[in-house]
Amino acid sequence: SKGGVLYHFPTKEALLAAMLDRRMERGRRHREAALAATPEGPGRSIKADITTVLLSKDEQDRRFASAMLAAIANDPKMMTPVCSY
Repeated sequence: SKGGVLYHFPTKEALLAAMLDRRMERGRRHREAALAATPEGPGRSIKADITTVLLSKDEQDRRFASAMLAAIANDPKMMTPVCSY
């Protein structure tokens, strides 16, 4: 309900920040799994990054990307956590 959302996230920015944190954590888990599955050797890290990106192109990711573009257009400071990732 709207009241439940407002109880947990008193501002739009708080809701967007929580959404971004949740998605970034999901991305970190996917990258860690890809890194664990990538054999040792040169380029291991970048191979895991590419695998993570290629495997994460589902409908949920597309919806999230659209929502975050709208949020960032509204408040460019929302990019700060992404830039430090």
